[in-house]
Amino acid sequence: MELARRTIDAHTDAGPDEDGIHTMGAAVMAADYRMFAGVNLYHFTGGPCAELVALGAARAQGARQMRCIVAVGNHGRGVVGPCGRDRQVFVDYYPTMRVIVPTPAGPRSVLAADLLPLTQRWTPEGMTGLDPSLYQDPETAGPRSSGSTPAISKPSAPAPRPRPSASGTRPSSGRHGWCSRATPKSSCRQT
Repeated sequence: MELARRTIDAHTDAGPDEDGIHTMGAAVMAADYRMFAGVNLYHFTGGPCAELVALGAARAQGARQMRCIVAVGNHGRGVVGPCGRDRQVFVDYYPTMRVIVPTPAGPRSVLAADLLPLTQRWTPEGMTGLDPSLYQDPETAGPRSSGSTPAISKPSAPAPRPRPSASGTRPSSGRHGWCSRATPKSSCRQT
């Protein structure tokens, strides 16, 4: 947290109560305990968050596995939780990385995978199914039975979703219209 704070304090471009382009700092600790920092680059198109810049800096310096990450706001705003895009990136690439988040009782670390429970992971090869071994803290779960790298199985291709008709009504699929699974109506997600 201290590295992230020092980084944004040294490089923010906004005064207190001002908008700016660089208002968040992040620090990531690699598995070998080296630390890397980054600042955000605000842009209306969704410029990179400080956490993603820090992860890129770590990779550029040869770090491949990450231990933990944190973001802090400029001018003493303290720890700030990651946005949805960052959470998805963490789950996709570093599901067992610890993420420091704010709580009413102060900062706390949680597994990246716990920030998006029951999500599917994206890889360059495509979407992958849920692998329970990816959602265990390596520091507390003990050794894995299948080696150091978890196997990721590809799920069978889901049935294509029906498209709305020209009239704008949704065709029926499954038991409850838009839902493609035969699940109880109360658990179907109607869009």
